[in-house]
Amino acid sequence: MLTMYRPSLRGLLIVAAAGLLACGKKDDAGKIPLGANAKMPADSVHKGIVAPAGVAPELTAASKAALDSGNVLFRKKSFADALVQYRKAAAGSPGHASPAYGIYMVARATNNIALADSALADIRAHNAVPMNHVPDTSALNDLQKKAGAKLPKA
Repeated sequence: MLTMYRPSLRGLLIVAAAGLLACGKKDDAGKIPLGANAKMPADSVHKGIVAPAGVAPELTAASKAALDSGNVLFRKKSFADALVQYRKAAAGSPGHASPAYGIYMVARATNNIALADSALADIRAHNAVPMNHVPDTSALNDLQKKAGAKLPKA
């Protein structure tokens, strides 16, 4: 015969009290700040590192509408009209990469190499990684040259 276990009120109170005690505020000294350009802890791991700059500004409502319209037109293969909408979104929200992606998609679909290169440069500018996050590979390259390793052409 199986017996059912019914938790008592006392047991539930003990579990709730333990949960509240476990969720108490702890010391924030070892945490890394997430704010833009915040100062990092001065330990050996984070020395010289600055928190990344903030995220791109939000798209305005008009830019979101233009971007959505451009996406609908792009799916319908109305590339000229989609490009107009993507450019309208880019003008309304400078500093945001999403409209540049739309322009790049139109450029690739219409085989417009110059426009694709321009849009890709704009995307890279928006998604640039600060220099302190780029690894220094010069020592590795020197080691490969000494070893006589042939690197593939990029």
